[in-house]
Amino acid sequence: MQNELVAEKEELEEDISVLNGMKSVKEEHIEESDVGVDEDENEDEDLSPTDKCLKESKPKGKEEWEDFQSRLKICQDEFRHIRKHKLPYRTACWAPDEHLDDFTTLAVSENYNEILKNLPPFEKKIHIVWQDNWGSDVWKYKNIDMVKYGVQNLQDMNPDWEFFSYNLKDMEEYIEKKIAKSDWDMIKGAPLVPKSDIFRLLKIYYEGGFYQDVDRLYNIPFSKILTNDTKLLLPTLYDVTFASDMLGSSRGNPLYKRTIETYLCKLREQAGEGLTEWGILDSSQLHSVATEAMGTYFAAVMETLFGRPIWGPIHHQVDEDEGRAFGDHVRKVISESPYILTHREVWCDLITSKHPNCEGITKKELFDAAKLKQWDGSDNE
Repeated sequence: MQNELVAEKEELEEDISVLNGMKSVKEEHIEESDVGVDEDENEDEDLSPTDKCLKESKPKGKEEWEDFQSRLKICQDEFRHIRKHKLPYRTACWAPDEHLDDFTTLAVSENYNEILKNLPPFEKKIHIVWQDNWGSDVWKYKNIDMVKYGVQNLQDMNPDWEFFSYNLKDMEEYIEKKIAKSDWDMIKGAPLVPKSDIFRLLKIYYEGGFYQDVDRLYNIPFSKILTNDTKLLLPTLYDVTFASDMLGSSRGNPLYKRTIETYLCKLREQAGEGLTEWGILDSSQLHSVATEAMGTYFAAVMETLFGRPIWGPIHHQVDEDEGRAFGDHVRKVISESPYILTHREVWCDLITSKHPNCEGITKKELFDAAKLKQWDGSDNE
């Protein structure tokens, strides 16, 4: 009973903290309501439930501010419900995502193709991240299939490429140099994976080259994949999203600059919700925070390639195809650019790997040998 009371008290204190943070906009709300501007009711149709809730809750005078705080608590509860059930909600980090009645009109913008054309050649640099409990490099585990058929092949098949392996200390030093102090203060207490997410984006943007996770297979030399015109690798994970366990680009690609901006913006939003108090988050919360932040990659890709954020495949289902037609069209128009390579990835069929019957090769053996748990604290599967 005591533990339940402590948990309830902590949750209430979090809500109060968020509410107190809203006091800074108190006068803004009051001034807007005193002006008495008529608002177009049709705009409500484009608002998310949470946005409508907050709009309806706007105080009409100082005497209603206390009531507004109570209503805001209800809105926050609704927001948590939306997050818990993975429903679409609005973010301030990019323009509202669009749902297209006819997605076959999508085409990569001529402006972005011109930008890619003028980027420098694809740098021959390979980046990986590895950190075990003893400070060993990944080659200690070279006899494990996940390493043998993954990063070992990656190095051996591309002898003319520079190969870089980074540990947690390397990443932290690099990230701290590249982002604002306030952003570093927000992320410095995070586990390895959120740091790896922003690190890979920064590395590819500033230095270019190829990044892949250590639990990803590889067996096709870059000499058989890349052309002189290739400036960006952009495969999709099934028809769900764009793959982020592998990144490849010429340096200076504005796609990565935009992803970094939205990633950090999303983390700031989460910080405002108390979701970057890394030390007290459980494994489910850690996973949610990291996947939401890295999910900004999809928004940045759609915005950069097509000129505005667009809902993903699952929101454009045709005859319950789970977004396959949408995904096929997006890959088709991406493939029409001479500067971008794409592919519909499944585990044994990747843009950089063809491993028939590879289902038995997983990261579990590697993580068990290194005595590592999943980054969010959950057990290996």
